[in-house]
Amino acid sequence: MIVPYGDPDVGWYFKAYLDSGDYGMGVLTSQLQKGTDVPNNAVLLDATITDNDGNPYTIPNAIAIFEQYAGPELKHQEMVLGNQNVSRERRELVIRWISTVGNYDYIFDWILSPNGTIKINVGATGIEAVKGVKSSTMHDPTAKEDTKYGTLIDHNIVGTTHQHIYNFRLDLDVDGEMNTLTEVNPKVEENKDGGPRKSVMVTEQKVVKTEQEAIQNFDPSTIRLLSNTNKENKVGNPVSYQIIPYAGGTHPIAKGALFSKDEWLYNRVNFMDKQLWVTKYDPDERFPEGEYPNRTNTDTGLKQYTTNNDSIENVDNVVWMTTGTTHVARAEEWPILPTEWVYTMLKPWNFFDQTPTLDLP
Repeated sequence: MIVPYGDPDVGWYFKAYLDSGDYGMGVLTSQLQKGTDVPNNAVLLDATITDNDGNPYTIPNAIAIFEQYAGPELKHQEMVLGNQNVSRERRELVIRWISTVGNYDYIFDWILSPNGTIKINVGATGIEAVKGVKSSTMHDPTAKEDTKYGTLIDHNIVGTTHQHIYNFRLDLDVDGEMNTLTEVNPKVEENKDGGPRKSVMVTEQKVVKTEQEAIQNFDPSTIRLLSNTNKENKVGNPVSYQIIPYAGGTHPIAKGALFSKDEWLYNRVNFMDKQLWVTKYDPDERFPEGEYPNRTNTDTGLKQYTTNNDSIENVDNVVWMTTGTTHVARAEEWPILPTEWVYTMLKPWNFFDQTPTLDLP
């Protein structure tokens, strides 16, 4: 996870907090409270971790597990047959952890649905990093210069524009270890099969063969699958899971790093600018930014991992999914930020033979 700020001022230019790599988000775990941080039906679990000297200590109420209502799982009203209605409730299992890194508090939810969908949602709350300025209102003559790199959110206070970018290492095994990244790209083609239509909708399918070919920005209109081509569902489609780095949210999406390519930050953290990476499994490749990011001036993580450009076709693969937000401050976020979310999703794609929740009560 990295939080880079865009102000070139001497007091701000260096601010690109690599929260997990520099500070350690586990040791900064926040204790959870029922009724506020989590619902009253939550089960709270302690976590035992090590301090900076390697000694174990326990953080009480570090993790919460709870169920939540999540709307209808399915519904259909059959008007032809006397308005018969079929509907089922969707309930999700949530595993929540919160880490407080300085001024920001980050909520991480793993959400498991009976239909096989896995969501990883990240919420940001806490207190924004701000700077003092001369301007009291946007009508002051200094306001244009004062707000060049942020928003005037209170008298004499600017919230600086920045990004929150997260990377998740997902050691996925889709019905076995031998997996392949496949692409499905919807497109328009000329209609050559007759009838009044001028065009048709088709899908172009592709197998991604190497690590460097897999590195890409995510387009929500496309479909990216981790597939097991050795296993099929009942009609012969390979079992797959769809990878969705952006599945909605409440903050503007970070489509990539808002920096030029010659910035020093690119030399250190390559994962921030691409949303999808796939590497051949290596037990020594554990962190997207590398082992020791606090003492390096180059990327020892994903950029280095993909240099040898291993084949990722029908092998044991790791998916590295990047998501995040571009945080443009607003008045409603001061003096404290109401939780803003970014959503991701892993979704079964021909993994089952039919709707997997037909037996819900």
